[in-house]
Amino acid sequence: MNRVKKIMRDNIIILASLLMVLSIPGVLLAQDSPAPKPFSLKGPRMLIIPGTGDYSINVVNPENMRKKDIRVVLHLPQNLKYLGSTHQGAVTPSKGGAPTIITWQLGDMEPGQHIEIKARVQAVKKGRASLDAECLDATRTTPIKVSSVARIIGVPHLNLSTYDTEDPVAVGNNTTYVFEVLNDGSASATNIAVWYQVPEQMKFVAAKTSSGLKYVEEGNTVKFTTAPILQPGEKITYRIVCKVMDVNKVMDADLRTGMAFLRYDQSTELFGDKEGTSIFR
Repeated sequence: MNRVKKIMRDNIIILASLLMVLSIPGVLLAQDSPAPKPFSLKGPRMLIIPGTGDYSINVVNPENMRKKDIRVVLHLPQNLKYLGSTHQGAVTPSKGGAPTIITWQLGDMEPGQHIEIKARVQAVKKGRASLDAECLDATRTTPIKVSSVARIIGVPHLNLSTYDTEDPVAVGNNTTYVFEVLNDGSASATNIAVWYQVPEQMKFVAAKTSSGLKYVEEGNTVKFTTAPILQPGEKITYRIVCKVMDVNKVMDADLRTGMAFLRYDQSTELFGDKEGTSIFR
């Protein structure tokens, strides 16, 4: 019985000593590093149209003998466009809804050798994109297959530009300020708010838009009704007619500047664009 107690006591001492050693910073048990995967595909999980992304295809020979005639094939869905890669590949273009196919002939690989192919693609259409790759060699009848899935999304981008139709303008005459809001992004913009600050020494006369939006005049500011949506490629044109007032401060070639402002749901920024007009007596 005493011998059993002694063995138990010794085991407890050994276990306690081991725990103390493991608690010392920098002391770790030796571990075998995981074997590298013979074939892998990694890349971005989300792409924004028309952005680009780089996908890394890694091939490793983990065996102790040479592998012959290594071939890698990448199947690219239609919502991604192939731009190029670090290794020369043969491209079979997409037809009838089939994926674009890129084939790389890598030749032989020595034991432990690692080859990385970096392929660059561009997002062209919204949706789910599944990239499928496979690797074959001279002795393998069934390819190693890997996949990577990305979400392709679009974002709106509104561009505001302004110009005047008559410049310079004589006192007592009118000029028209035209400002255009174009969605040159890849998704819809919503609740587009636009307003215009009339230049000093000018009087607001009238306004209209290409989409029939109404407006209100508040002091020297003209505010238009919010446009509910603007699809990619669509544009709204705003026109404001102003009259140059006859005041003593006007000098020949005097410059007066108005400014258009823009906001929409998908951006926290306030956008503005100025347009100057020269006036004379």
